[in-house]
Amino acid sequence: MTRSSLLQYIYAALALAGLVVPWIFNLQYMQANPGGFNAVHFVQEAMTTSAGSSLTVDIGIVAVAASIFMFVEARRLGMKAGPVNIATPLIVYSVCIAIASGLPLFLLLRERRIQKLNGATQ
Repeated sequence: MTRSSLLQYIYAALALAGLVVPWIFNLQYMQANPGGFNAVHFVQEAMTTSAGSSLTVDIGIVAVAASIFMFVEARRLGMKAGPVNIATPLIVYSVCIAIASGLPLFLLLRERRIQKLNGATQ
């Protein structure tokens, strides 16, 4: 197994875990708070303790840095989803679903793109 293949498996597993695990907790939140998902209330609850505030702000900063990286790197590698930079739908996905899934998904697609570019030059 090549390094690239191993990374692709790892990124795919992380993207899946980043999709499933946070949504287990999101569904628990929605069950405890009838009326669906309220993002403002969700963040307010996450900020009720110092520990929760630390994690919320930490993840927010990581999400902004990851979004910038995704956009710039996708442009550098020519990664597109139709006419748009592939980072655009992945950033929306990350906001709506979870950055814990969106970033590994981007890294998986990035690794595939690099592998394709390297194969094209050999």
